[in-house]
Amino acid sequence: MHHLFVMHMQDSVVDQLHELIFEYLNIHAHTIGFPELALPILMEVCATLLAILMLHYCVASLLFYLI
Repeated sequence: MHHLFVMHMQDSVVDQLHELIFEYLNIHAHTIGFPELALPILMEVCATLLAILMLHYCVASLLFYLI
């Protein structure tokens, strides 16, 4: 039960973060400095996604070795 609540909260946080990033980029999309604003955000999102994927891979491989 607790695990489902945590997963729901994490999904909600990711949804809100996605919405805020999209809104921020949409506001500044018409300005000449848009690439300089968007690039750091995109790089950070990619690094975070890579870290999450590596974490899931490490946990999965650890569980595989425990079985």
